[in-house]
Amino acid sequence: MKAIIKGKRYDTENAEKICPVVSDDGQWSFTADLYVTKNETYFLAGSGEKLSKFEGENKIIPFDTRYDALCFVENYLSYDEVEKYFGEIIKEG
Repeated sequence: MKAIIKGKRYDTENAEKICPVVSDDGQWSFTADLYVTKNETYFLAGSGEKLSKFEGENKIIPFDTRYDALCFVENYLSYDEVEKYFGEIIKEG
C-alpha cells in the first residue's frame, strides 16, 4: 500500500513492519500493521469499519511522532509488546 500524505511518501513495501494492531470492537473494528520508515516515521496501514480510524477504507494513517504511535498502540498491544517495541522511550511513572 502506498500514499503521499502532507508531502511525505509512505510505502509498506519500503518500510519495516513492526507488529499487527487489531481492534475487535464492533463498528470501530480495524485490522492494521504498524510500520516505521527509514526516516523513523511511524504509520498504520490497514482497513476497518466505517466508524474506525480507517473510515471503512484501506488506507495509511501516519503518526506525527514515535510517541504518538506509542500512545495509540498501547491501547491495543500487550504490556510485553509495547515494552518490546517502545521500551527505550517509556518513562517510569
